[in-house]
Formats: sequence, C-alpha cells, structure tokens
Amino acid sequence: MLIQNRVKGKLFRHGRARGQGLVEFSMVLPILVMVLFAIIEFGFTFFQIQTLNTALRAGVRRGAVGANDTSVTTVVSTMCVPHVNITTTPNTVSLTVTNLAGTSLTPVNNQRPTGGKIRLTASYKLQFLTFLSGVAGNITVRPYAEMIIE
Repeated sequence: MLIQNRVKGKLFRHGRARGQGLVEFSMVLPILVMVLFAIIEFGFTFFQIQTLNTALRAGVRRGAVGANDTSVTTVVSTMCVPHVNITTTPNTVSLTVTNLAGTSLTPVNNQRPTGGKIRLTASYKLQFLTFLSGVAGNITVRPYAEMIIE
C-alpha cells in the first residue's frame, strides 16, 4: 500500500504540472514567431539591396565603356525587374556623368571622354513581406555605384 500511495502521489503531482509546459510554450511562442519573421524580413531586405547594388554596378560598367544613358538605365531596370520593382512611382534611377572638374559629359557617338566619372544612383522604397511594414514604416535606400570612364 505504501508503494501505491507513493506512485499515486507522483502521478498526482505530475498531473498538476502537466499544463505548466503548455502555458510556458504559449508565452514563448509569440516571441519566437516574431524573431523568425524578423530573420526572414532581414534576409529579404538584404536581398533587395544587394540586387539593386548589383544592377547599379552593371549599369555603371556599361556606361563606363561607352553606352548611352538610355542603355545604362535599361540595364539597371532589366536586372532589377524579377526581384526589385524599380520602375514604380516612388522608385527612381538617376544617372550622373561628370568629368574630374565636375562638369557634365554626354556621349558622342556612344563614346564618353576618358578620365571622367560616371555615377548611377537609385532611390528605392523597401518592400516588406510581413508585419514589419507597419512597425518600420517607409524606409528608402539610396545606393549608388561609381566608376571612372575608360
């Protein structure tokens, strides 16, 4: 009988503590979900910025070897289209071509004078996947790429 009472006592204590794990899990779950979504959101934001940087670098390279301004901005838009919507209204791509003295250079017969700088700047409003769009608000990034004309 003594053994049965001990066993019953253990079962009884275990039965009262059975819901404790569920309560703790329900308290921790929202925090874990928020951390998970924040990690996903950071990855997507980093991907958007890197896609835009890569496109700007390709466009600047195209302009540095002599392409006209329209061709340069077309390269950037084409590289961004599958992943980053650069063509919508708040998002812009601007091209600035200057020589070392700071004056503007325009291509003549698809050739730019060597020694100048070409700079491509974009303004992009980040798009969020999850609830962070309400928390973070409107965040605009302005990456740029710059290269010397060859």
